[in-house]
Amino acid sequence: MTFLDGFNAFALLYFVLLNGSQLLTAGFSIAALRRHASRSRLLHVLDDYVARGGAPAITLLVPAHNEEPTCVEAVKSLLTLEYGDYEILVINDGSTDDTLGELARAFDLVPANRFPLATLPTARVRATLRSARHPRLWVLDKENGGKADALNAGLNHCRTPLFCAMDADCVLERDALKRIVRPFIENDTTVAAGGLVRIANGCVFKGGVLTDVRMPDRWLARFQVLEYLRAFLTGRMGWDAMSALLIISGAFGLFRRSVVIEAGGFARDTVGEDMELIVRLHRFCREKKRLYRITFVPDPVAWTECPERLSGLARQRDRWQRGLVDSLLRHIRMLGNPGYGAPGLIAFPYYFFLEMLGPVVELFGYVAFVAALIGGRVSAAYVAAFALLAFGFGMALSIAAVSLEEQSFHRFRRTRDYMHLFVLAFLENFGYRQLVTYWRLHGLLTSLFRVKGWGAMKRLGVLHRPAKIAAGLTLLSLFLAGAPARGAYWQFSNSYERQSYGPPRNAWYTTTWVMERKVRRGSLTVEGLRYRRFGRTDRGGAAEGYLALWPKAYANARFQAVVKAEVVPRVEGHGEIFQSFGKQWEASFRYRHMDFRLDDVDIYAVSLAKYAGRWYARTRFSWIPQTTGAGYAREIALRRYGARTDDFFELTLSRSSSNAVNTVAVGVTGDQTTSLAARAQKFWNPRFGTALIYLVEDEIGLPPRRGLSGTLFWRWGTAEHVVPLTTKESAPPPD
Repeated sequence: MTFLDGFNAFALLYFVLLNGSQLLTAGFSIAALRRHASRSRLLHVLDDYVARGGAPAITLLVPAHNEEPTCVEAVKSLLTLEYGDYEILVINDGSTDDTLGELARAFDLVPANRFPLATLPTARVRATLRSARHPRLWVLDKENGGKADALNAGLNHCRTPLFCAMDADCVLERDALKRIVRPFIENDTTVAAGGLVRIANGCVFKGGVLTDVRMPDRWLARFQVLEYLRAFLTGRMGWDAMSALLIISGAFGLFRRSVVIEAGGFARDTVGEDMELIVRLHRFCREKKRLYRITFVPDPVAWTECPERLSGLARQRDRWQRGLVDSLLRHIRMLGNPGYGAPGLIAFPYYFFLEMLGPVVELFGYVAFVAALIGGRVSAAYVAAFALLAFGFGMALSIAAVSLEEQSFHRFRRTRDYMHLFVLAFLENFGYRQLVTYWRLHGLLTSLFRVKGWGAMKRLGVLHRPAKIAAGLTLLSLFLAGAPARGAYWQFSNSYERQSYGPPRNAWYTTTWVMERKVRRGSLTVEGLRYRRFGRTDRGGAAEGYLALWPKAYANARFQAVVKAEVVPRVEGHGEIFQSFGKQWEASFRYRHMDFRLDDVDIYAVSLAKYAGRWYARTRFSWIPQTTGAGYAREIALRRYGARTDDFFELTLSRSSSNAVNTVAVGVTGDQTTSLAARAQKFWNPRFGTALIYLVEDEIGLPPRRGLSGTLFWRWGTAEHVVPLTTKESAPPPD
């Protein structure tokens, strides 16, 4: 058994444990929802009790930082809640926009005295204000300290036995407080209760009140609708049934004020203050030997807006994973400790091994599976087992969540919405799930390197140091080591490029290290990258692969990520499919995406190529849609092969034009740009080769750019990798 075979077996074991655990919690969820439905009469009695004013008073703590566009409507929505005794305490956390001004004008805020009842450390509170028209509405104006700091400031000024922590952009259903308070009425030992959070994108709201539930228009948001249903209905409901709930969403949770203050309030030095507080409450109550209950209630609903762009979703999942890692490592003594009951013996090991460390195994499991598939080392039985464990059980879990929603709540009124959800249960396994796994892995690595913060952050990921680049290259190379040797080889290359751009201090430098494994049906490369532009440096890594598909067709895909994203896109990827037809003709379609700090860029391209003996010619047209205009690029390439397939000379002429703003560094760099590149590549023997590229580029209104790069190649593994090319043969596809 090779290392590749062993890792594939380990990945299968991981999927068995992950899916088995999730199916178990889903089973507990189904039973719990049935019990919840059977108690409907008692729940109505509790609702009547709340309506008559018998329920404890609640303070809504609403941290707000730069919420100027939405703060007024959000508060108006909270003022319509159906609950007798409650206050709204908005904490303006040092907003730099006009959030405070908007609130003051809309609700006639006036200075008022409100003295703190607790002394949790927070940033300085500058003022307390109260609405002259709505006595239940208060606003704290404080210096910026983050969400947890704002919640602690609200806790200090909270005067009710219960408080609800929520996000400023959330909309509560009008009866949400009546429903989430039930566990506190039924059981005096309840210290925290979480409600169901659902996606608001696509839904219709009038006057801050939900009037129609609909699926979002964008596919990215639709995937998240399915995720939220699965996480809450088959996840947290099941963990609650096992008395092992470790997460209550920061968007909507109700807490007993006295216990939270005694436990120390919200942690200010973590981005996962919601989960960290719940884990700490478990630990605090267990160590104090107190009877307590932390529960989940499935019918009070908070609606929140989810990211609709990949960049926003990436930051969110990165932050969630960092919060998970930090919460678990802070309380690592709970891991497998029987003194902490079900949270320590059941939930903590699940989250530690399968949720925290799982992205490493899952993502590299996909890589190992593809490598084994390309190398022809997997049987049909293994492919079936991998598909069932990696995708099949996940689909079953998603379908179960949709079915539970339809049977228990039926919030979607249109049959087509449920049909969309069932289709999404299949589609999310092919691309979306892998992206989320990558973002979780990135969050794990940045957390281990102690990266803090909610917004822009200094990313110190696995590719920060050359040693880590080498480690990553070595690991991925080992995954491919088990591929069959016949017709295969290894190749390492190192290239260095310098481009002059005006003054010498503005020169651009790029250094690349590439490890490639070529096998019978394709190739896989991993790269270490270093960019230097205008005195700033970025480091990153990339993976690229070619794979033979059906007859006369193959695909190419590439993914690249950098650490700081100061001079190049933070994330970049492309996919291209090639299809040959007729007499040595080839057509392709290409999609490329680049995630810059301020915006995303999408590029669509089509090309047509012709092979004729040792000659290869290609023309390509690219289209770059932008909100500020569109960019276009036209490219012509001509290549002449030498006596071997790896020896050639190529000329590439491109011309582009654009009215767009964010098209720099994507091949459409200005209003009119013309460039000419010449590339010569030569293998001097079966193992050693060199390549030179010279670039000339002129753009209207900017200094001309000239560039020169050199590459060294080194191959090993087989003597068959340099094949002579006869004049009767057609040239192979270009590199």
